[in-house]
Amino acid sequence: MSVHVAPPPASKSPSRTKSRASAPEPQAPAALAPAPLLPPLPPGSARGSRRKGVPFAQSKCGSCIALCCRYFALEIDRPTVPADFENLRWYLLHERVNVFVEGRRWYVQIFNKCAALGADFKCTIYETRPAICREYDNDVCDKDEALGDSTSDQLFRSVGELEAYRDAWVVRYKAKRRRERRATALRAASKRRRAAGRRKPKTRATRARVASSR
Repeated sequence: MSVHVAPPPASKSPSRTKSRASAPEPQAPAALAPAPLLPPLPPGSARGSRRKGVPFAQSKCGSCIALCCRYFALEIDRPTVPADFENLRWYLLHERVNVFVEGRRWYVQIFNKCAALGADFKCTIYETRPAICREYDNDVCDKDEALGDSTSDQLFRSVGELEAYRDAWVVRYKAKRRRERRATALRAASKRRRAAGRRKPKTRATRARVASSR
């Protein structure tokens, strides 16, 4: 999932696994006021700036503005039937909320700054920070993604974006259901034919015994 400091173009980025993700402050639906964008990245913050000779203030860590401390994301159920999109639509009707997809996992992302983030973009409880913060590393962090290296498969910042995806998804869903119904009908017909083939035809003697017993 990308972090952008300006509204990104509508394009699909290559997928890559990552435990946490980040994105721009969401564009609210037309009825809501747009949320403010994230602060701009400082100069000299390009990826790979940790090489020798680069001053710490201009390095990847030295110029960090703590993009990862400005939101939290929770995994949610992925849609399996068209009605499931109503819950996703409800999420996006709230301000400062995105929905994104990585692989087969869906997440809701809420932009709300950590209370422990100081004015200097440093953690004020670093020694006692939560485990999820300790597990997060900067090999491929939110800053890299802000510079254009995205990990999300889908990003929804508004109800309109979600509904466009839903419409295409429903077409595929209905086609899949038709194929499943056709396959079920073919299996049932094949089963009936096999059952009919196993039934032995009655001989003349058998028919005579049946008639005499009546």
